[in-house]
Amino acid sequence: MKKPVLVLAIVLMAMTTYAYQGVFPVIGAPEKTYQVTVTDTAKTLIASVGTNFMQTAGSRPKNVVGVIITCETYNIRFTLGSQSADPSTTFGHILYSGQSLRLANPTAIQYMKIINAETGKAAVIHVTPEY
Repeated sequence: MKKPVLVLAIVLMAMTTYAYQGVFPVIGAPEKTYQVTVTDTAKTLIASVGTNFMQTAGSRPKNVVGVIITCETYNIRFTLGSQSADPSTTFGHILYSGQSLRLANPTAIQYMKIINAETGKAAVIHVTPEY
């Protein structure tokens, strides 16, 4: 009995270390990854993707539990919250090229606004919602 418990403990420690190194756990079931070119005008994440991934075709809300966003080229700035000001090239959180962000809050996802961090440098991001 001691051997299986020891093996389980080692596996769990290895998983914790692996997650700590920047790997995001996928909690929901991803359906599709969207590639988005960010603009110099602040838009919501949903408007930027071009489809409301938080709703089905019949306008019923989907149970979005999270979203993974990866910045592929250039940097973006973003704000969160329904009362947040629009991000700009000098205001908002920054997500650098090569970084990923996981949001696990449907309200934060719904109201997230994004913009290029530098005018004229069209960032490309990948967005994967989880249901």
